Amino acid sequence: MNTSYPKIFLRLVIIFFLPAAFTGCCLIPENHPETTGQAVVKTPKNFHRVSDSIFRSGQPDDGEFTFLYTAYGIRSILNLREYHSDQDAVSAVNEKHPGAIQLYEIPLNTAKISANDLIRILTVIKNAPKPLLIHCWHGSDRTGCAVAAYRIVFENWTPQAAVDELMTPEYGHHRNIYPNIPELLTHADWNAIKSALDIQ
Repeated sequence: MNTSYPKIFLRLVIIFFLPAAFTGCCLIPENHPETTGQAVVKTPKNFHRVSDSIFRSGQPDDGEFTFLYTAYGIRSILNLREYHSDQDAVSAVNEKHPGAIQLYEIPLNTAKISANDLIRILTVIKNAPKPLLIHCWHGSDRTGCAVAAYRIVFENWTPQAAVDELMTPEYGHHRNIYPNIPELLTHADWNAIKSALDIQ
């Protein structure tokens, strides 16, 4: 009976598998956070790129503001939450990176967004340093409304196309709770809004 095969197999195990066992299986690259001691950072919930200059998300955690600046170059934040300010978190980023992020805050009552609110939002979108992150709590309703208005005014989408994107399930719009939002977007006087923004 030939016993050489088990010996060969044993040698292969020793040559190929034992070194891997002593080096962590060689699965973690040298610059991985686990080997560098860096914190593992994630993007905010419901984070999406809208265009080259606009992003959208839910509420970022404090540590995520720095990551948004260093990884995505975010220069401005538009916070649409009614009872929460990003001032402390943005100030912390600007202490480490002076002048990194400009903060804009427009507190919105989600059930009562008006055409005047859209003008205020679009004015920030027009003038803020880019890239700009727009966020609320979930990144679904107030943020979705702002992005739809951006699509209509700056990208010349039809209101229906913007509403269709708002309703896309991945963004999480609460259509049964806030039917006022698609209603506003559908029936707003967009020519008057563009005129107020000095956009032809």
